[in-house]
Amino acid sequence: MCSEEELFQLAKERRRSFVSKTDEILSVSIDAPGSFGRLFANSSLAGWITLRDRKLGKVAMDIHDQAAMSVAVDVLPRRLGERAFVNIELDRQTMKFRPKGR
Repeated sequence: MCSEEELFQLAKERRRSFVSKTDEILSVSIDAPGSFGRLFANSSLAGWITLRDRKLGKVAMDIHDQAAMSVAVDVLPRRLGERAFVNIELDRQTMKFRPKGR
């Protein structure tokens, strides 16, 4: 809901935040822990978003909110097209994301 300038300002002010401009993003990968990974990960872990950026390099983010993961799955492919790789799907029984094809 913020303007681009407001988002840049928020990122500057907040610790562990960063800015990646759309034209500098090489790829984004969205992944979920498998059943084995869930045994060793924090139980709230919904998955990871891994960004590859020309200037920042590789940045991996843990996502602990299913709703936030859902927004990423919806928005990033529309925004980035072929540079976005969604490797997860929603399990309707558990309402948690899982790796595709499982």
